[in-house]
This record gives sequence, C-alpha cells and structure tokens, in this order.
Amino acid sequence: MKNIKFLLLAILSLFVIACSDSKDAASATEQVAQTDKISIFFVEQSGCGSCELLKNTFKKADVKKILDSDFEVKFIDISKANTLPKGAMEPFGTPTLYFVSSDGKELHDPLMGAKNKDDLVEILNQIKNDYKAKSAK
Repeated sequence: MKNIKFLLLAILSLFVIACSDSKDAASATEQVAQTDKISIFFVEQSGCGSCELLKNTFKKADVKKILDSDFEVKFIDISKANTLPKGAMEPFGTPTLYFVSSDGKELHDPLMGAKNKDDLVEILNQIKNDYKAKSAK
C-alpha cells in the first residue's frame, strides 16, 4: 500500500510540474529545489463544501504565514477531465492534502477533510519541523 501511495505521489508531482505555469518542467523542478519548500497537493473537486472550508482556513493569518514561509500549495481539481494522469488512483475523498518534499518523498500520510485553524497550524508545524530535522541530519 505504501508503494502505491508513493507511486501516486510521484505521478501527481510529475503531472503538476508538467502542467505548471512555468515555461518548462525543468525550471519548475529547479525552482522548488532551490526554495526547498514542502509541496502540498490540495486535491479538490467542484461543489465540495469541505474543500471551500479548507481553502478558507488556508487564508487565515496564522495558517497563511506558515504556508507562505515553508510550503508551496498546488491545487488539483479532480472534477475536471484529465486532471489526474491516466491510471493514477484517485483519492478516497476531497479535500485531500498530500505533503511532498522537494525531492519527491512523501512526508506525511495524506490529510483528508476540512480542518480548523488550530488543528491545521499544529499539523503544518509538525510536518515542517520533522522535515527540517530530517534535512539537518
């Protein structure tokens, strides 16, 4: 199961980089590697009330400050045709957050559902601190 999750994250990472607004995938990969920020793949779908709640939580000052300094958020709308690569396993529900390092490693189990500000701040700080501790070794 862990291999399937890793494969899904790798495919999603490559797909999002390929579809990014950057001029080419190489410059997008280089940009993420230079910033060494943690990528959050925010998987959503049209009409998802929980997705909107979580997006609103992302806009709150405490959460936004952490996201701006240590994370790069990439939104993936699975309700649009061809959003996920063909053959990729879709998440079990939305919203789902995937946390991936700049070198493509999964940093935390996927986070599903809306979260309140305090819970999200705690989770983001935990992931950030764990990542920095592992990077320092």
